[in-house]
Amino acid sequence: VSVSCNDGADFSQGGPEYVYGHEAVAESLRPSMGVRGVSGQVVRVSGQHFEETSTLSCFFGDETGLRAQYMSSTSVLCSVPTKEAGWVSLSISNNGVDHGVVLPYEYHVRSRVLEVSPSKGSKSGGTLVTFTGSGLIGQTGGVGCVFGGMEVSAISTEETQVVCVAPRADAAGSVNAWVAGVP
Repeated sequence: VSVSCNDGADFSQGGPEYVYGHEAVAESLRPSMGVRGVSGQVVRVSGQHFEETSTLSCFFGDETGLRAQYMSSTSVLCSVPTKEAGWVSLSISNNGVDHGVVLPYEYHVRSRVLEVSPSKGSKSGGTLVTFTGSGLIGQTGGVGCVFGGMEVSAISTEETQVVCVAPRADAAGSVNAWVAGVP
């Protein structure tokens, strides 16, 4: 930055510099949701023009920016602040001030499965199994069911129900089953 006090005849020399750079561009979040009121959650933000600076920040809604962990020019990690259930905007800033592209981040209530129906089926698979509980909506396209370590995609998801088709099993017997892709 140069300053003139005599209509441009003379300019100051050797003063502080102002640098123009790219604005950080957030393009996707993984995961795009977290559990309300829980600390220690982390979200990976993918995008462009992230800079390894002491002012690299993550903004959740209107809160003051939180220091981001630089991974590369296309990836940063953000510690998720605790909040109540609902949507907030998430953005990245290289200088701790300017942050443009905003992505939605959702806080959910913790998921809980209360019932699996039916609770048994043929080892050849194909049984429609309904998991009933609360907080069962996850990321778009990311909700599934796990039967004894084998994950299958959900065919239907709602806040209180997830429906999957049980996969084929190698042998008859009991396996653990749960909903995957929800907090």
